Formats: sequence, C-alpha cells, structure tokens
Amino acid sequence: MEIRYSDKEIIFEKNLNDLDRFTMNFTSILNKLKINYVIVSGYVSILFGRNRGSEDIDLIVDKIIFERFKELWQELKKEFECAITEN
Repeated sequence: MEIRYSDKEIIFEKNLNDLDRFTMNFTSILNKLKINYVIVSGYVSILFGRNRGSEDIDLIVDKIIFERFKELWQELKKEFECAITEN
C-alpha cells in the first residue's frame, strides 16, 4: 500500500468495507459541523489492514457546549439509529 503524508492528511487507496463507510459517514457529520476529533485505537489498525477481534471506532472529540451537542445529535439522527438514556 502506497502511503503519502501531508501536514493534515494521510493519503492512500484501499477498497472500502462497511466499517470504513460507516466511519466516513459519521466523521463527515463532525466535519460538516466543524467539530474537531481524532480517530484512535483499534480502527486505526483496521484501516491499515490489520485484523482485530472487535470492529469499533473510538473517537476523541473536542469538548462542546450542550447546544452544539444537540445540533450534532439532530444531524446524527438523520443518518444513524441513535439511543440515549434519560440522563
């Protein structure tokens, strides 16, 4: 796999799987709302071709005020099945 780096990106080509598409759809909403995030942990290994026992995506997101969270939630509900507790 040929990998190119820039100041803000790692660029490479791969055949996308369902987890890749899910990640891209989810992060496109964060990008649209200009919410800073970083993808960490297992998915990074999966992205670069490693097999993992679990296929989940861990994100660290900038702290946001509740109004921004509500805006994010409204956007996520359009594309994803979401659950939230009473609290």
